Amino acid sequence: MGFFLTQFVKAATSDFARATVIEAVRADPRLDGLIMNDDDDPPRFFVNEIDEVSELDVPEGELGFVLFDDENQSPNSAFSPPPYLVIRKGVAFWVENRRLSDWTATPQAFNEGCFRNACLYDIHGDLWQIVRAELTIQPSFINTILPWRHLPVRIEIRPRARPDIADIVAEVAAILESVNSFTENLNHKPADILRYLRSATQPSELIQYAEKYP
Repeated sequence: MGFFLTQFVKAATSDFARATVIEAVRADPRLDGLIMNDDDDPPRFFVNEIDEVSELDVPEGELGFVLFDDENQSPNSAFSPPPYLVIRKGVAFWVENRRLSDWTATPQAFNEGCFRNACLYDIHGDLWQIVRAELTIQPSFINTILPWRHLPVRIEIRPRARPDIADIVAEVAAILESVNSFTENLNHKPADILRYLRSATQPSELIQYAEKYP
């Protein structure tokens, strides 16, 4: 995978801003352990766009990475392919079988916060926090008539933690043990789903069960 990242720096000129931001990204500790390029194929960083903004426009906190498919990517890429177990803390969970760049949502689901306080768990056992999500196309009049139509979503994620599988099961258990519209519409009893999930010994197994039983 490649990534986009918005970075804010103070610089007197655009050339200085370009050099400063590349140095800052290279030193970003969130990339530690993620870059898996061979020695003869080092990672390359490019500044795509430079805009001058007021300090008042600089958001608080770190911004996440937006990943995209690299046609030259290694099969051992740190960010694994789908499926992903998506967990909205205390609210809902589901399995996503599309690449991150292909995710969509209905305007209604998006406005109700379908990606708020959410993370995704991959088959390698890595947990990625969703730090920002936005519709890439503004809803049109037709979406008010056909509200089930999906629009593409741009997702930013923050690398990465590797929790114990029991911690992920506990997060899902907290959802299953709550009373909300998600648990009321399950196809199986929450206790039965939990029994299967707790029997999983590998992340891929847990994701498979999470997709099969709700």
